[in-house]
Amino acid sequence: MGAVVIFGAILGACGASSAGKPKATTDVNPTGISIASGSLLTMVAPNGGRFEAIDCASAGNCTAVGHDGESPGSVANPIYAVETQGRWNSVIELAGPGGSGGLSGVSCPLADGCAVVGFSNSGAWADRESNGNWASPQIQQSLLTGGFNAVDCPTEKGCTAVGISSSVDGTQVTAKFVQGAWEDPLVSSEVGQFSGVSCWSTFHCAVVGSSASGASGEFDASDGTSRPLDLSGPSRGVLTSVKCIVQGHCVAVGYDYDSGVPLYVQQNGDTWTESTTNSSTRGGLDGLSCVSAQQCIAVGSDNNQSGKVSAVAVRMTNGKWGPVVKLPLRGIEILTAVSCKSASRCTAVGYTSGGQGTPQQPVVVSLSLP
Repeated sequence: MGAVVIFGAILGACGASSAGKPKATTDVNPTGISIASGSLLTMVAPNGGRFEAIDCASAGNCTAVGHDGESPGSVANPIYAVETQGRWNSVIELAGPGGSGGLSGVSCPLADGCAVVGFSNSGAWADRESNGNWASPQIQQSLLTGGFNAVDCPTEKGCTAVGISSSVDGTQVTAKFVQGAWEDPLVSSEVGQFSGVSCWSTFHCAVVGSSASGASGEFDASDGTSRPLDLSGPSRGVLTSVKCIVQGHCVAVGYDYDSGVPLYVQQNGDTWTESTTNSSTRGGLDGLSCVSAQQCIAVGSDNNQSGKVSAVAVRMTNGKWGPVVKLPLRGIEILTAVSCKSASRCTAVGYTSGGQGTPQQPVVVSLSLP
């Protein structure tokens, strides 16, 4: 990963990389999760590419971000696409200042305004866009070889981004967007990275990721202090994404290093309860979205005994997670992120499997939930 990229973006509408995660073996679909008819859209990015994150300001108004550069010999550049009133535009490639890069996270507090974060090889940088016009980038080199993985903005004037300080033996990093400007990142001494962030109010958030000892994170407690997640159980893993509907009620997902099964964490007050699935279901989860503290969906990837990789989803209903299920998405290797604006419909993004001279391509799909 190159250095940090930060955009403060105003897009037409509107969260981490999935390399190295275990894949899943799955059951049949008893949950009722299905693909909305005609919703699968394989988009064409310059030189191939992936969508890594999505956020929807409202149903049918979303922004997806990622990077191209998945064809042989190509160089990665940031890409994004916007959905307006149910119609997606073409993938747009951005030219980062001084070199290549990509986008890893997006948050859209308003229908016409989003913040996006990521990485480049020229240092941290911020930018704004309005109706397709980008302002002059602001370059910051304090995290030259690191990057941001995720961002959350409860309002248009306050965002929190998280990531890693360095691509080699990096440490956990946070940064804040205050009154129209990004502050210098706060670099911790904890080896590892933050992969997900969710804020119930401006700068009051939970962040999750990994440390040298396994899954880790921090959250703002009701007494105003910042505390580490007190995890007990199979925590030798990674938490990739977190969602907080209200203070004291957050949900996080990821994967366990040793068993290779999905990892789930739920918060009730200051208590975080950790669990994994049964041994017959294996895999890593990348994206998470919740419409309430009891209703969520997570997406990731599956690897069956033949080695074929495909997309999966898992649903939490009434506070309990169901089995991981394989989705009927032929040729789609992985879903990286998901955004739900109702209990019955979500929008997920990811990429095709590619191979044999065919580059990976970003995809968008709607998931129907009964």
